[in-house]
Amino acid sequence: MKDKYPDVNFDDDENLFGRINDDFDGFDNLIKDYKDRESKLAALFSDDPRSAEFLMNWMRGENPMVQLVKTFGTMGLKNMLEDENMLEEVAKANTEYLQKVAKAQKLEEQFEKNIEQSLKDVETLNESEEDIDNAVNWITRLVTEAQMGIYKPENIQMAIKAINYDRNLEEVAYEAEVRGRNAKIEEKMRQLGDGTPQLGSRNIKVKTTPKQGSIFDIAQEAK
Repeated sequence: MKDKYPDVNFDDDENLFGRINDDFDGFDNLIKDYKDRESKLAALFSDDPRSAEFLMNWMRGENPMVQLVKTFGTMGLKNMLEDENMLEEVAKANTEYLQKVAKAQKLEEQFEKNIEQSLKDVETLNESEEDIDNAVNWITRLVTEAQMGIYKPENIQMAIKAINYDRNLEEVAYEAEVRGRNAKIEEKMRQLGDGTPQLGSRNIKVKTTPKQGSIFDIAQEAK
C-alpha cells in the first residue's frame, strides 16, 4: 500500500482501511464494467456469428476492409449500397464518416501547431529531460483514464494539492511571518521582565564618575 500510495500516511488506521475500502470499490466497479462489455459482445456474437469472425480476424491484424469482403462478399456490400431501404442509413453513415475525417484532420492540424509551441515552452523549464518525460507520461495517462471514465482518488488528491498550491504557499508565508513577529514580541517581553534597563525607564540608575580636572586643578591640589 505504501508503494502504491506514497503520499498517504498509513500510520493512521483510518487512512489505511479507508484506502483498502476504496480499492475494493474500484475493483468491484472494474469487474462490473468488464462483465457488462462481455455480455454485450456475447449478445452480438449470438445475434450474428459473422461479427465474431470479423472481430477476431481484425484483432489478429488483418485489414478490416478485406475482412468485410471475406465476411459479406463484394456482392453483399454492393447490394447493401444499392438497397433502397438502406440508402438513407448508408447516406447518414457516410456523412458521419466524412465529418469524423474532417474533425480528425482539424484536430491533427491543431495538434501539430500546439505541440510545436509546447516544445518551445518546455525548453524554458529548468528541469531534467527525464523528469519532463515522466511528467508528460503521467499527464497523458491521466487524460487517457479520464476519457475512459477512470478518476482515481490519489490522482484527485494530487490535483487538489496542485490547485491549492499557491494558496498553501501564501498560508505558509503568513504563518512564518506571524511566528517571526510573535518571536520578536516574546523577546521584548523577556527583556522587560529580566531587569534589563530600557531607554526611558525611571528605574535606570546612572553611575556617575568624578570629572577629571584640568592640569591647573591638579597642580593646585598638590600644594
